[in-house]
Amino acid sequence: MAAGASALDRTGPSTAGWLRSPAWDLTFVSLSAGLVVIPYLLYRAFLGAGLDQRGSAAGVDVVVTLLVGGPHMYATFTRTVADPGFRAHHQRIIATSALIPIGVVVMGLWAFPILLSLFFFWASVHVLHQIAFLIECYNRRAPRPPTWFERATDYAVVMTSLYPLAIWRLVNGTFEISGQRIVLPELLRTDLLVWVALGAFGVSLVLWLGKTARELARGSVHWPKLLLMGLTVVVSFLLPGVDRLDAAFQGFNAWHSFQYLGLTWYANKLAAERGQGGAVFATGPRFYGAMVACTLGAGVILGVLMLLRGPLGLTPEQPYYITILGFLLVHYYHDHVLFQKPEDLVATA
Repeated sequence: MAAGASALDRTGPSTAGWLRSPAWDLTFVSLSAGLVVIPYLLYRAFLGAGLDQRGSAAGVDVVVTLLVGGPHMYATFTRTVADPGFRAHHQRIIATSALIPIGVVVMGLWAFPILLSLFFFWASVHVLHQIAFLIECYNRRAPRPPTWFERATDYAVVMTSLYPLAIWRLVNGTFEISGQRIVLPELLRTDLLVWVALGAFGVSLVLWLGKTARELARGSVHWPKLLLMGLTVVVSFLLPGVDRLDAAFQGFNAWHSFQYLGLTWYANKLAAERGQGGAVFATGPRFYGAMVACTLGAGVILGVLMLLRGPLGLTPEQPYYITILGFLLVHYYHDHVLFQKPEDLVATA
């Protein structure tokens, strides 16, 4: 993140349509999509080294959580809990956040399948919400503001892209995470739901491709946004078809988290430049180091739960998810506020 600073300093914040600069955006926003394949390849490598499926998936969870997944969720709190302005304007959000870890512990001990179902649904919305937020940030840098229909088309194709294959697997009972099968209520377990999801995505895709074709014809394509959206749609649609879903979704998590770390650091840097706080988190290495330290601290909690796993009668996966989700779901909750503020990621000239 620090290395990308020099590029913007030379080109200025108004670099044609990019959030910061071509090199920075390609690194932290778009081409970091290449991270998606790494967790699954790592899972296969662990299998090849002799670990069983459960151990290999757990190894992937630990690596992704330590390097990017954990740091990205703690990064949220540099812009919420650590920001006096956010605390002053969102007191109810801060206060009600304390209920989430309590609920995670209760459900993690006595309703673990329901907790996992809630987590993966909210996670899918959150990941796509971040892309929608980035689209709006790019809209603020576009040479021509999009119409409401163009905005709606962009959001629709992104928000529907993940679900056709995922819902097909849910309906057919093959959606399994960490040895736990996620199932839909009986009323929803019908092929009609699959066709609805596929139809919604298909219509959105056709409209988006038509819009893009018109932009190409008149030479008004916003290339940074088109690249991000194209990669998102391809990754989102194909990912639920992979055989090992937890390793596959950790790939999406790796890309999402890497994006988020870059965006949060940049938001703190802009806030510091505007005199709105964030200066302590505006230096790349210090920012990332602090987030890794928080992740290691959570590892202590995880270690305690692992030691108590036997007396509490927990499965090997429960301590991990109870620890992680206690913080992660608060991060989702706070981001529903932060993702309403694209101006925080758009530098002024």
